[in-house]
Amino acid sequence: DKKLLLEARQRALEKREALKEKALDFTAPHAWKLLEHLKPILVKSVTSDPDMWPVAKRAVRWALDNIFEDVKVEATQAVKTLVLESSSKFDAPPERCCLHPANFRAFILHHLYPHNRSIF
Repeated sequence: DKKLLLEARQRALEKREALKEKALDFTAPHAWKLLEHLKPILVKSVTSDPDMWPVAKRAVRWALDNIFEDVKVEATQAVKTLVLESSSKFDAPPERCCLHPANFRAFILHHLYPHNRSIF
């Protein structure tokens, strides 16, 4: 019974991850359209200083144009790792209990010597 239950749970997790990936692939173009609309607003706000030299304005505009593609790639990777690996957090082993000896020692040392960082 347990074996069948574990297999069914594994299949359900695989289907859920596949569905998440399809949803990300479907919504990605809409997110890029939003970023494309934000790009001119960002450039305008950064270069709106009337005292900024024209050379500096061009340099800032050029830099934003060059890094915008990298921002897209990094944002894609960050969203995918956040959404697709969120279920792996639940499979992680639990943290130490608050009654662990190391936690008790840390609590006592912190209250006896709160600013002394030389004690290990």
